[in-house]
Amino acid sequence: MRVYLAAIFLSFGLWGAASAKDISFNEGTNFGISLSPDGMTIAMDLQGILWTLPVTGGTALPLTSGQQPEVREPSYSPDGSKIAFQGFHRGYFHIWTINADGSNLQQITDGLYDDREPSWNADGKTIVFSSDRGGNYNIWQINVDNGKEIRLTDHAHDDGHANKSPNGKRLLLTREIKGQYSEIILIDYEDGERSEISLMKSQGTSFFRPTWTNNNRRFSYISH
Repeated sequence: MRVYLAAIFLSFGLWGAASAKDISFNEGTNFGISLSPDGMTIAMDLQGILWTLPVTGGTALPLTSGQQPEVREPSYSPDGSKIAFQGFHRGYFHIWTINADGSNLQQITDGLYDDREPSWNADGKTIVFSSDRGGNYNIWQINVDNGKEIRLTDHAHDDGHANKSPNGKRLLLTREIKGQYSEIILIDYEDGERSEISLMKSQGTSFFRPTWTNNNRRFSYISH
């Protein structure tokens, strides 16, 4: 099925005014994208396959095949050497990683539940993601080297699209209050204590992929 998409990316300053830029995607399926840290390559999922494409245009290169997990939500590691994604395999989504050249495909999480929307932390060793283990979707963190997992939220509604600030002291996420509204949540660990505030709330709009800029003070997001 061909879908015509238009996404609005907004840069939101926590201590300033918001600015907006419209970016349109035409003739694409429901796909996710991630820009490499050097700004030269886009990773994207199309038809369940992970592709990379130069930002200047050219030939898209497949990193996975149809026989491997169905790919969604790619995320480049901070050094650009790896890409994490949610892969559908044997009835569940889990977190996978693959080298940026298509080698060394690895499944990172496992279990009878869905793990989704991975996002690398600045340390290059840990990934935050949403998981419905326990019922509702909450935010978890995993160390890709030793598999150690930490639960970051415990909420009665669905949390997703988590992204840690470059200094690791703030966490952005989306929260869906079923049948009521969608919001963007900021969890702050700046002073050694955990605080949580709602930055944006809407009854008619859904929020996706809030993402920090490098100064820990501004972020972008997608809404529709």
